[in-house]
Formats: sequence, C-alpha cells, structure tokens
Amino acid sequence: EKVRICKRSYDVLVNKVKFPPEDIVFDPNVLTIGTGMEEHANYGVDFINATKIIKEQCPYVKISGGISNLSFGFRGVMKIRESIHSVFLQHAIVESGMDVGIVNAHEMIAYDDLEEDMKELCENLVFNKTEDATDEMLTRTAYERACIDARKKGLPLPRKPRGKIKNYPRKQFAYDNVEPKPATEPPLPTSDAAQNHVPNHYCNSRITHEKIEAIRAKSTLLSKPNIDYAQPADKYPESFPHFVRGRDSLREYITSLFTSRIAIYDGAMGTMIQNYGKRNKLEEEEYRGERFKDWSCNTKGNNDQLSITQPHVIQGIYKAYLEEGGSDLIGTNTFSSTTIAMADYEMEDYVYELNYESARLAREACDEVTAKDPSKPRFVVGAIGPTNRTGSISPSVEDPSVRNVTFDELVDAYFEQIVGLMDGGSDILMVETIFDTLNAKAALYAIGEYLEFTGLDIPVFVSGTLVDQSGRTLSGQTGEAFYASIRHAKPMCVGLNCALGAKHMTPFVEKLANCVECFLHVYSNAGLPNAMGGYDETPEDMAEQNKVFFENGWLNMVGGCCGSTPPHIKAIREMSESFKPRRLPDVGRPKMWLSGLEDLVVEDVHNHLGLPFLNVGERCNISGSLRFKKLMMAGDYATAMDIAKKQVEDGAHVIDINVDDGLLDGLAAMQKFVKIAITEPDVSKGKFV
Repeated sequence: EKVRICKRSYDVLVNKVKFPPEDIVFDPNVLTIGTGMEEHANYGVDFINATKIIKEQCPYVKISGGISNLSFGFRGVMKIRESIHSVFLQHAIVESGMDVGIVNAHEMIAYDDLEEDMKELCENLVFNKTEDATDEMLTRTAYERACIDARKKGLPLPRKPRGKIKNYPRKQFAYDNVEPKPATEPPLPTSDAAQNHVPNHYCNSRITHEKIEAIRAKSTLLSKPNIDYAQPADKYPESFPHFVRGRDSLREYITSLFTSRIAIYDGAMGTMIQNYGKRNKLEEEEYRGERFKDWSCNTKGNNDQLSITQPHVIQGIYKAYLEEGGSDLIGTNTFSSTTIAMADYEMEDYVYELNYESARLAREACDEVTAKDPSKPRFVVGAIGPTNRTGSISPSVEDPSVRNVTFDELVDAYFEQIVGLMDGGSDILMVETIFDTLNAKAALYAIGEYLEFTGLDIPVFVSGTLVDQSGRTLSGQTGEAFYASIRHAKPMCVGLNCALGAKHMTPFVEKLANCVECFLHVYSNAGLPNAMGGYDETPEDMAEQNKVFFENGWLNMVGGCCGSTPPHIKAIREMSESFKPRRLPDVGRPKMWLSGLEDLVVEDVHNHLGLPFLNVGERCNISGSLRFKKLMMAGDYATAMDIAKKQVEDGAHVIDINVDDGLLDGLAAMQKFVKIAITEPDVSKGKFV
C-alpha cells in the first residue's frame, strides 16, 4: 500500500505537474514495533522493504521518516531506543537507500559500535525474526532501566540477562523410547472394582459402612426409602441385549457410548424453573409447599427444594430433556444441595432428602423413557455443585489467610450429598461448575472415601468453570492447570461449563482437547447474558456455535448450561449427529504433571540456563534460610512472601516450603503461609512442595 500510494503520487507529480523528481521526498510513515501486537511486528521490515521498491520504481526520489516512532514502546531507556534505531537505519540506508530521517543526532549509535548481544536483539525485533523477539527486548529493557536506577543510587549493577539460551537435550534411557499405543479407555482409578470393570450392584441396602449409615439415620424422609435399583434377572435375563443395572459394567458402556458418538447431556435446570415460574407463578407459597408452609425464612429461589415440594415440576423438566432434547444423561437438581449452601435457607438437616429425592425423580424419568426404547438407556448424573464458599479464596480484604470454610468441612458436606445421590439411584457423579480447584479436590476426596467404603466403581466426571475470557478459574488457574490438579483422581470425563458461551469457550476447549487423557465434554451457556441477565441465543444459534467443537473432533459429550432449554439441546444433538467423537490420546511414556496457576510437565522443562532441569527454590525452607526462619518466627508473612516471589523471578519452577521447627507451630504456620501464597499471583505461578 505504501508503494502504491507513492508510485501514484510520483506519476502525477512528475508526468502531469512536471515537478522535478530529485526534489520529491516521500515519508512512508515509520510505525511502532515491539508492542506485543502481532499486526505491528512487521512494521519495521515492511518500511525497509517498501523503501527499496519505491526507490526502484520512482527514480531520484528521497525517502524520509520519523525514526523515534519506531521505538516508542521502549521510551524511557534511550540505550534501547537508539540501538533499535541504529539497526533499522543501517539496513534502511545501506541496503534499501533511505535518504533522510528525523533523528536525535546526539544520541545516535554507530551500528559497528553496538554490543553483539544488543545487535542481535535489535535485528530480531526489527526484522521480526523470532516469536519472542519483543519479550526478549522487554527483558533487556528492564535490565537497562534497573542499571539506570542502580547508577543513580550508587548501587552495584544488576546481573545482565543471558539472552537467547541454547536448550540442551534431556538424557534418554531405554524406557523413554516407548512407542505410543492407542488408548481403549480413559485412565482407570486404582480400585479393584474400576481396574476389573466390576458392575455396580445397585443394591445400596447392602452398603452398611458406619459413616454412610450415620447419614441415613438422620434422614428427614417421611418414610423408609427404597435404595435398591438393580434390574431383576427374571425381567432382564442374560440374553437381554441392552444395558442392565446390576449386570453390566457402566464404565464399559459409557466408554462404548463416548467412543461411538457424541453423547448428549441435558441443559439448564434453573432456566427451566424460571420459565415454568413465569407461566405458573412459582412463588414463595409454591416453593414452601405443604411441607414447609411454616418455614422460618423465605425459600423462593431455593430451586433444589422443589424436588420435595413440587416434584412434578422437576420430573417434568427431566422428561423434557430426555424426550424432546434427546439427552442420554441428565443431571440431578442438586446444584446447591450441601449443608454449606443450604445454610442460607436453614435447611442443612434436609440435605440427604434433597439429594435422594432429586436423584429418585431423575431415576424414575430415565427408566420411564428407557422402557420405551431399551436400546438407548438413559443415565442419572448426580450433580455436585461448587457450594457458595471457596477453600482457596479469602473473604477478607485485610487478611488473605482467612477462609470461611475448611477443606474438612467441604469434604464432610460433599460426602453427605454423595450418599443421598447414590441412595437416590445415581449412575454417575459429576463435580460441576468448579471455579475453585480446592473445592473440587474436596469433592473428589469425598467421592474417593465413598468408593473406598463401598467397593463400587462409579464413573466420575469433573467440570470446571473459566469465569471470563482470560481462560482462568476464579482461583486463577488455566484450564490445563485445573486438569493437572485433579487428574490424580482419574476422572472418566472432564470439561467446561457455565460462565461463557460456546464461541468464547472455543480456545480453551481446544487447549483441553490437546492435553486431557480422558473423555472431554462441554456444556456452555446460551451465549453471554444480556443487560437483563437473560440469554439470547436461539436453539439454532447455540447449535451453530457448538459446531466448531464437533468439526474439530474435540468432544465426547455435549450439553447446555444457563439459558439452554430442551429445544436448544435438541438442536445441538441434531448438529452433532454427523460428526465423530473425540479420539482418546495415545498412551505413551508417563509424565510428571504439576500445577500452579499454570501447568508444568517436568519432562518438558528447561531452566534459565537451558538445562533440562527443574529448579526447586530452597529459600522458603527454615533449614535452608536463616532469614526465612527469623521471618516465620516473627510472623512476618508479608516479607516472607517477598522471598518466595524473588525465587520465582529468579527462575525457580517449584518452591520448597518447610516450616518444621520445634519452636514454631509448624501446622498453623504452613497453613497460613500457603493460604497467603496462593493469593499472590507472582508466587502461585510457581508450584509448591
């Protein structure tokens, strides 16, 4: 474009106006490079190339430019700016014929006088030779700025950045040369039941562990519940060709389903309740029902309570997703059915009943629909929500170490919910809408306890929530780091739901599709909320937005979250039918996968010296740092945190934290230090040991 404009102007001036060409000066406009924006990266080399072409096509003209524009992003550090100008001018003048320029003559540096490492940095930046050219120059700029400050204060100069470092290869051993093999199923939990695909007996009355019995004993159910769901052999003999509860392995069936087609989950429960309420006036009286008509506080908005007071509404929603939407799996109406969340309505004692009734209604709906077409069995997913408290985020601005819930309290709350869900007939457990990974870990720990006590193999799904387009959870983790944090639990399926529409989820789903070892799901919102808090995507819109997931083969299961309805799920199902599900990644060499705010694979690490080596910082160890010990003894956590930050800045991938000392309450000190550390992004981007 620069060439075209100059050539057109030249032709008019010389051929029509008869202006002397030797007196024409063109300024093709020098623009700023090094901004971090990809579209700006070639501005320097584009000017140099354009100069040569203009000089060739427009004889005798002069080319000028305002050179300071080029390095505007590095203002404040003249050494950097003039070095960039030197490299730019050397090539623009000597190789392309630039004639004139607006410069600060006093500060100009000769090309041959440049330090070799500085020259290389500038060459990379001006000609956009490397992807990290801008980052490397920013690092050098920070160093030069620090030198300026040190000279002013009479302090020693900081250590110079090493620049581009050669990465040395990792030593290879015989076991490293593992030929990847196709995966036949997701990684299995370590229990015998999971390893051997033992079918769940679905006879919960046989489960008599004291902790489970204690929860049942305090049930508020008005009559003794049925908790056995095995399908009888006389009605479902060995010759029956479809899935039978108590006879067949659900893990095997789900694996077959998820590898043969994209399975369909349900849509939003809250949206359907709101829509029902608009038509039929679900007000406080309906929420209370006869059972809670004299309740001590308002309960409108407690959607989970409707499983007890308005069961026909909830079961009707279940059936709508199964029949109209075509869902293979439906989630229970138990998003908030924990003692922690139910405290808002003073209904902590009803948690077992809430979960039992919600699961029972879903079980009945699934069985009724399955009976019409046994070749397509439907399954109940026990929905385990995030609670309204977080284990890793402080509610206090003044004290980042404060928490309004402990890990043990979360585990106990989740365990009680799990017992109710399983006694109600759930097939699968889903830890969903997780914005704080510590809450997810507590839920998974509770599930692990339940599986240990019962000896069952229950497939576990986990669904994280990236709260905005930064692609991070509320506690700051990327989707990949979230998965790395919970992969030890061997979930059968992981994915994302809520907060974003499918369009905005796309880059984050792609990253997960490239790394997770198990099945992958998505159930997005129907776009982003409008000014009134509603969702505007039509079923057709939402299906079209989900299409990218199907086209790229990223998913094994798909559904909808906020704003979605049975017509949305139907449209998504129809859109998905012509696409194949995601293929499980090949199984190769095992790897150590760590998580902080970002994930880190140890086998892929190179440190700041280019060595395939994991740097573990030692200065937050009482045994390794006298200064750290004194700070911990004094309770000076803020200054101790500065030590942790400095280690990460200096290249530590992992921080070794040790506060074991006879004169210190090590447990309390460790808890407080870690609680503060995870709220400090400059610390928690490292990993802790």
